[in-house]
Amino acid sequence: MDLNQALLREGLFYFQELDPEAQLQKQAILMNGELLERNFLIWLGLLPWAIRTVKEPAE
Repeated sequence: MDLNQALLREGLFYFQELDPEAQLQKQAILMNGELLERNFLIWLGLLPWAIRTVKEPAE
């Protein structure tokens, strides 16, 4: 990354910090990522149970 790109990125980042709507969007993206991570871990935890349930013959 050259100096112009770095300055542009930092400038845009600084501008977004001043913009309240951009702050809300950033916060929403972070919260969405946390929810996706939590859901993924829950499904990962349920995976062994689901595999056992599918493998067992129906009674």
